[in-house]
Amino acid sequence: MAKHGGSRHLKRISAPFVISIARKKMLWLKKASPGPHAKKASAPLAYMVRDFLHLAVDFREAKHLIKNGEIAVDGVPVRDEKRPVGLMDVVSIPKLKQAFRTVFVNRKLSLVPIPFEQVSWKYCKIVDKRVLKKGKTQLVFHDGRTVVTDKGGDFKPGDSVKLSIPKQAVKAILKREKGAFCYIPFGKHSGELAKLAEILERKGSESNNALLKEGEKELITLQDYLFVVDENFKTKA
Repeated sequence: MAKHGGSRHLKRISAPFVISIARKKMLWLKKASPGPHAKKASAPLAYMVRDFLHLAVDFREAKHLIKNGEIAVDGVPVRDEKRPVGLMDVVSIPKLKQAFRTVFVNRKLSLVPIPFEQVSWKYCKIVDKRVLKKGKTQLVFHDGRTVVTDKGGDFKPGDSVKLSIPKQAVKAILKREKGAFCYIPFGKHSGELAKLAEILERKGSESNNALLKEGEKELITLQDYLFVVDENFKTKA
């Protein structure tokens, strides 16, 4: 008979690089559900609860906490233990008044503690901008969210916003421009924070590079890797 649907499990040896696990300790790993982040750049919520927050000793215990609605992602209680958690998602435990932001450091997923008051918003990067009827503009963000605005001229792909969650109202715009404070989630400089000094344009269809500076230090990365944040943003506790 034909096989219906894909496997619900994943061999640990084939797990996404972003997940820090003992790949040869056990054979199987739960596969993330379809969601707002690519599987290669995210991890199931139960994994984050067990291995990062240490609120459970095994997957079954983590699943129980999640099914009871005790864990929220981006301000909404989640009951799917395999819901993918990815870049800039805000994971919170309302009963404990604790909150964490999902970041990449050294190309690995990590959770950094944030003040519980910050569960009401998240950083979102604009990846596309579409013109609609009646002067409206649709902004498309890195996590798949969309917002329709009548102030489309204020936004450009590559800019970031502080977006209220779960209501999805733009609280502030963070422009990708000279002097902008940037976080680099991907590439060999993953986890670095620095100010944008210059966009280095390249000929043809190749992506532009960006020159960033932090004190005496200079680094070059792909322009597409930049995520504009403010200077309160941290990648470690």
